[in-house]
Amino acid sequence: MTAFLLAPLLSLACAARSEPPELAGGVVQSQEWHVARSTAGVEREEFIGEVRYQAGQTAARCDHALYRHAERTWSLDGHVRLDKRLPSGDRLQAQGDSAFLNMGRRSGWLEGKPVLLSRQPEQGGPSDYACAERLEWREGREVSLTGEVHSWGPRLASWSDRADYDEAGGLMVLSGGRPVLLKQPGWSGDDAWSAALKADTVRAWKSPRRLTADGSVVGWLRFARAPGGSS
Repeated sequence: MTAFLLAPLLSLACAARSEPPELAGGVVQSQEWHVARSTAGVEREEFIGEVRYQAGQTAARCDHALYRHAERTWSLDGHVRLDKRLPSGDRLQAQGDSAFLNMGRRSGWLEGKPVLLSRQPEQGGPSDYACAERLEWREGREVSLTGEVHSWGPRLASWSDRADYDEAGGLMVLSGGRPVLLKQPGWSGDDAWSAALKADTVRAWKSPRRLTADGSVVGWLRFARAPGGSS
């Protein structure tokens, strides 16, 4: 589900070095590299063509990047790709058309038509996906997807105008456009029930895993038949 795809995305979004080197060109590769200087020192660096950044298990690619030293911000444009191997071994990817990163505030955004997210299990099997028009993260603690948000995977699928995840509380909130949630068996371990619901607001907690829905809730629940029981 979106919540458990966005949670590790915080580590990807904030993986850039908090203190970049004097020249970012020391860690970034590109076809062209331009440096603008003033009497105060380096003001900005521009990278053009097949821009690549690699640090440990985190990688980023784009067509054009601009780093402003005083503000400690990155502007990325064209085929933006972010990639991170998680400690679990799972692979997390995000892609869009443009991005902005504020390294000091550990905040930023990624926009695209659409923004695509995926989490691929190390051991293979079905992946989790999400798409939206905009991804935004704030101070390394909160993540939001906005604009035609859709997530899908082997256990859950959802549709909403907005999805907000708070790392501190492990809480995902779906809102706007009367969110729809489809749950399959196995989301919280060995549970064997499935459900589909539509409401004004849907909330999901990471630990312990639970779901709530509020506001003119409609839908259905289906429980597995007990051995020897009737439907």
